[in-house]
Amino acid sequence: MEKKMRDTKLSYPIDEGFEVLGVTRTAGYKLIAEGKLDSFKVGKRRNVTHKALEKCLELLQQETKGKAA
Repeated sequence: MEKKMRDTKLSYPIDEGFEVLGVTRTAGYKLIAEGKLDSFKVGKRRNVTHKALEKCLELLQQETKGKAA
């Protein structure tokens, strides 16, 4: 029996990752510079993992909740 492929990619090219996260390219690179979004390079291409996107989103949500309190 053939296994189904995951609905979610494990990693994305950086621009696609920014799109998934819902941020502009400028905002995405700012998140990387601030250490809020982890990325890695494969050759010359920068990528971001799905887990890193989820972690960044959770961090941004926590920051927003902290400012609202």
